Amino acid sequence: VTYGERPRCWLRMAEACIGIHAQLKKDHENRDRDPNGFALRRDPATEGISIDVSPADRQYRSAAASAKVPGSPLGGPRDVARVASDPLPRALFCLQRALRLCLCSDETEGGVAAAVPDGDCLESTRVGLAYVHLEMNDPLAALGAARAVLDEGADDDDEDEEDDADERF
Repeated sequence: VTYGERPRCWLRMAEACIGIHAQLKKDHENRDRDPNGFALRRDPATEGISIDVSPADRQYRSAAASAKVPGSPLGGPRDVARVASDPLPRALFCLQRALRLCLCSDETEGGVAAAVPDGDCLESTRVGLAYVHLEMNDPLAALGAARAVLDEGADDDDEDEEDDADERF
């Protein structure tokens, strides 16, 4: 099995992209803070609070616009530069690959399981998808990913309750 066929490989690449995004977000927030540590400032001209929305904030305003991952080779110079400045589309791409591979591992080929299902990887992938969709301002997709995680957790709880009931009787 090559690395590209392993869901955990794609999950780790997505996690790296999410880490880059978190660092970019932190750097941007630190740059916008005033000396007192407040991100929001009172604006006497409007008698309210002024919030500066810079172009860096606007780059993630639409999941549809950001979700396109160009066809440049994975790991090539253009790809690395793109990920360094806007990592969420690549994280989304990697998480979608990981999800597809996790779900396909449940299928059988000629009566034999294609691979051992990895429940932890599937759950981590879905949680990552929920986070990335939220960061890309796509709440409906985030809700769908979160529901998949919660539904899976509810199924596990039901099985635990059945096991506990069997042990009592």
